[in-house]
Amino acid sequence: MDRVGGMNKTKIKWTHNKLLKDLALAKGTIYTEVPLGSVFLNQMRRVVLPRADMINVRPSYTRFCIDIFEVKQNRADLLRDMKSGKWKKYLDYCHRFYFAILSGIAKPQEIPQEAGVMIRGGNGWKVSRGAPSRDVTIPVEMLLSMLFYKQKVMPSFVHRRNLSYWSKSGGYYELDTLGKEISAALKIYRKRKYTILKKERDEIQI
Repeated sequence: MDRVGGMNKTKIKWTHNKLLKDLALAKGTIYTEVPLGSVFLNQMRRVVLPRADMINVRPSYTRFCIDIFEVKQNRADLLRDMKSGKWKKYLDYCHRFYFAILSGIAKPQEIPQEAGVMIRGGNGWKVSRGAPSRDVTIPVEMLLSMLFYKQKVMPSFVHRRNLSYWSKSGGYYELDTLGKEISAALKIYRKRKYTILKKERDEIQI
């Protein structure tokens, strides 16, 4: 069992989607499953448009940096991606590229040196190996795609953040679940308090 805020929480059964959301909350970014350009224009060109699992942006005019993260929840998927070279298509769209993986599915030395490695362990995400920075001119179509994406998803993202809280050990946690656990804890506390008071009363009467 993991511990969240002093309360028991069932150990997470990671799926790709849960791992992706967990990473996005840890990095504080809204950019998940983002098309790297105009879907409409690429359909006209008959080109398969890359879609990033997650994008993180350093908000700086002097050190502007875009990181792309490819999330891998199991070893087979990771090895298949590395063997096919699929991950290399992201390099033209970012200054740094990371594989974000679940702990235990691969060793950092198995992953190409051109990529950084982030690992999700029991205490949250940790950079196991930093990604090398590359001098890349980010395509304007990608920047526009990110701008349009933000305009579309930002309201719902803010709403979700208001209904959840973040814990290093447990990832994102819905407040309705938290409320139920607090209620259960209060019932236990009241029962224990009643037992103690009853014992004290009985001792006084004796």
